[in-house]
Amino acid sequence: MELPLDTKEKNFVKKIILAALIVGAVASPAFAAGMSTHQFMTETALEKVSDPELKNFLEAHREMVLTGTVFPDTGFALRYTVEYGKKPDYGEFAHWPPFFNGYLAYIRAHCPQPFDGHCQDLIAHLMGVAAHTTEDGAYDEIFLPLAAKMDPATLTLDTDVVPEFLLIARFHRWKDVPKYYIPTDDLYAIFSSMGLDYSRKEIILGNKLLHAATTAERVLVWHYWDSDRKKIAWTMDHIYSAPGGIDFSATVVAKYWEILWRMLDKNEAPPLMVSTFPEAGAVSADPDSPITVFFSAGKISRTVNSSTFIVAGPDGKAVDGQVKNYGLDATNVSTFIPKDPLAPGATYTVTLTTGIYDLTNHPGCERFGNSGHCLTTSENDYQGKPIASNYSWTFTTGSSAKP
Repeated sequence: MELPLDTKEKNFVKKIILAALIVGAVASPAFAAGMSTHQFMTETALEKVSDPELKNFLEAHREMVLTGTVFPDTGFALRYTVEYGKKPDYGEFAHWPPFFNGYLAYIRAHCPQPFDGHCQDLIAHLMGVAAHTTEDGAYDEIFLPLAAKMDPATLTLDTDVVPEFLLIARFHRWKDVPKYYIPTDDLYAIFSSMGLDYSRKEIILGNKLLHAATTAERVLVWHYWDSDRKKIAWTMDHIYSAPGGIDFSATVVAKYWEILWRMLDKNEAPPLMVSTFPEAGAVSADPDSPITVFFSAGKISRTVNSSTFIVAGPDGKAVDGQVKNYGLDATNVSTFIPKDPLAPGATYTVTLTTGIYDLTNHPGCERFGNSGHCLTTSENDYQGKPIASNYSWTFTTGSSAKP
């Protein structure tokens, strides 16, 4: 005999079903790392911070950092609700430098030193937001292309969903669902300052739905574990240690956090770069690998191109290739993709020129595209200034491509 559900039970079941749907939808809106993957990367980054003061600060606000690291994706959850499903949401916009610049400007305007408890919460949330886009850039631009070569199954639409589920089982992350602490009024004020009409209700609902989805995805793990773990065996064996994976992304995030901390705590000007791949001075770089740079501040995407991001061989001639920016209008991760594999055992010089412009304003959006991304009315909406000087580094390729 089937027992009838009371109203609370029915609502709970509806939420779990909705959360399960959101899991698949939110985990890969643009082939980026999923929710539990982000949190794992960020927790690993916490272990890598070398500045003792910053490490203590981040550990003291651990849940807020982990809330921030998934915040950009909480907007995507609204797409699967009746009330907001057909409206532009903040998910896409919250991923990119204009939002980050607006958030940073808000903290500087409202948080004089010494930072009080509320401002500490905001800084911790901002650190999480900063981690998110950095992790997405490393995972998408470096790890996923490598995984696609090794595991053809990752070329499907389940590129991020399947590794997300398998990661939970592979690394025993069943209980690792953080609490969500949302600085709602501040996020509402930041969006409003940028001319964006997102309500407090939307922000709260997006975070609640994503939190439910992060919990619900643990229910679905075994379906994917049984059906897909053998299809992407290389991906799961290397998602932690391969370039662009968990450990790599965490290392870049920890470096980025230390730069941001010095900017906020000591008012230092940031260096141009957080990190590069291959690293400066590398002696056995993969000849078949892209060259990726992680900027410490957002750049205007159209200014980072094959004329300003130059890779030259031992003979001084520029390598033929294209530049891909991780961000339509503004970016903090850019990648040079050589047309052909680099020569083995050769030294290459990478130069970023003063034709690259920092994003100095943080414009809002007057129009949105179908996927929720910002469509500017003209190129002048994004204002900037050239970087201070050319920046160069070298690396040497190994004798052959690496698996």
